[in-house]
Amino acid sequence: MIMVKLKISLFLFFTIFIISCQDDKDLSLDLVGFWQQEQVTVDGAELQLTDCEKKNTILMEANGVYRMFESCTNQEHSGTWIFSDKEWLNMSIDKIIGKNTSDGSYRYGQALVRFTILKVDKNYLELRIKTTLEERKKTIMFSQMEQDPVLTGEDAILLDNENKKMHTYIYRFKKVQL
Repeated sequence: MIMVKLKISLFLFFTIFIISCQDDKDLSLDLVGFWQQEQVTVDGAELQLTDCEKKNTILMEANGVYRMFESCTNQEHSGTWIFSDKEWLNMSIDKIIGKNTSDGSYRYGQALVRFTILKVDKNYLELRIKTTLEERKKTIMFSQMEQDPVLTGEDAILLDNENKKMHTYIYRFKKVQL
């Protein structure tokens, strides 16, 4: 009887061990590829993307470098990426740190942004991030948002309050076959 219990216990232990090891799949190879933005949702509501926003692409290279092409502004942003902790995509993304007074263009720095990988397979990539609208406006997350106008008084307070609200963004990309 003791031997039967021991055998069952060992069987259960190894079964759980094998199943838990299968959950540790490295998604790095699945992330590599050329991805085109297909859909963006904010708090569950789908945003209506313009034709040029639907042409935004990101090339994820196997060496941990990515290149993002923003078709609306005809700008390319690049950085690094790494997969970690079974579900995270960490990307160094351009962040607006100021505006040049001479020509009105923006100056950029780098920010580390961590997305939850909701889905990645040979056809689709879905990423989620919960952040404030203010951070979303400053950080170039797959497309640059229009910046806030300079306001005074009550309108500035209302805009500031709106920008500090948390939102959940889900970005969906479709793999482009080259």
